[in-house]
Amino acid sequence: MSKSVVVLGEVGKSPINVSESNSEFGYILVQQKRTWVDNTGWVRSRNVTAQIPGAVSDLEALGYESGMEISGTIVVVDSLTPFNTREPQRDHKLAGKTGIVCCLDGQPIYRKNIYKQDPNALDQKIQHNNNEDIRAGIVKAKAEDESFSL
Repeated sequence: MSKSVVVLGEVGKSPINVSESNSEFGYILVQQKRTWVDNTGWVRSRNVTAQIPGAVSDLEALGYESGMEISGTIVVVDSLTPFNTREPQRDHKLAGKTGIVCCLDGQPIYRKNIYKQDPNALDQKIQHNNNEDIRAGIVKAKAEDESFSL
């Protein structure tokens, strides 16, 4: 179940975050509260965020204001191809707080939240299969810190 998408930023100020390296480009940060039933049957709820990147002039043309509700949804997109080729590790799909990268047949999985104007857009997830590595990481983390939890 999804709620509306909200434009983040200080009310009364532009929600556009201008790039430090190139002032012609930037992004708008949006957030959505998502509630779902996970694979174990537990109901989960959390806020997810996504960036809407683009040329500053195009972002301005959207007319978005901080605090504004917009139609659409934020989807989770997994990929075996990095979203950022210069810094692919930025988008590694991690197994909870273990820091272990989720993989499919030895290939790292990359994950990104993307805003879609289509309110019915669906997540595109890839199931990892490096369960043994993840289990070992959990055991190690618990041995190092008794209060560790995912």
